[in-house]
Amino acid sequence: PPLQITLQFLALVVLIYLLSTLLWRAFAARAGVHRSLYESVIDTGLVSISKYAPGKVWGLLARGGLKQREFKVNMGTILVSALEQGYLLLYGFVTGLAVLLYPVLQLSIAVYTGLVLVCVLLFSGLVRQAANIARLYYARLPVLSWSFLFTLGLAYFVLWLLNGSALLVLGQTFDSVTANNSAALAGYFILSIAIGWLVIFVPGGIGVREGVFVYFVKDLVSIQDALILASLHRGLVTMFDLCFGSISLACTFYH
Repeated sequence: PPLQITLQFLALVVLIYLLSTLLWRAFAARAGVHRSLYESVIDTGLVSISKYAPGKVWGLLARGGLKQREFKVNMGTILVSALEQGYLLLYGFVTGLAVLLYPVLQLSIAVYTGLVLVCVLLFSGLVRQAANIARLYYARLPVLSWSFLFTLGLAYFVLWLLNGSALLVLGQTFDSVTANNSAALAGYFILSIAIGWLVIFVPGGIGVREGVFVYFVKDLVSIQDALILASLHRGLVTMFDLCFGSISLACTFYH
């Protein structure tokens, strides 16, 4: 893609990772795992590179391990990390479906926004129950308030919308990406990312995400355009992940 579009895309990726870092830090703090901003950035970097290892559990093991210049794996921290990642993944499906259903239901923005808020409220209760179950195995896990989970859910919703928007930034170079199909492309892409996460033995969901996306949008754009668009996104994000993750690894070993 042209340099200007590439820079716009990378700026959006940086924003996505920054928001991810802040949300992880907020969730961890409420769950009794206190992370400095520096440690939280390192956590995000370790997750970004470890997802390319088969199994997808390495990010959970690594995140939260760096503390006061030492790296230690703590089961309580791993449990908190798993809860946060599960909540984030849940909103991948919620956001993708919400984006896809908006033009189909043809509701006013106010009514649809209210419907989304009700869904966020319900899912906040679901995650609160999951945290209560987790407390049976990790007694030091504090009670997560409904209001906190609701606010966090809204932030995750925005985070996933940014992920969909990143694809549309790259889509500016394609004539087949128009105002009429951009929302559907973004929604399907968000869902394809979430589905790729579920295939735990495929590093980074490579191939799965792209295949699912192409299948979903084959009636919206040509298969060639869909494959190129998904591959461009994958290539740029992978380069960013490897650079960010390598720096985070170096900082971890340095400490």
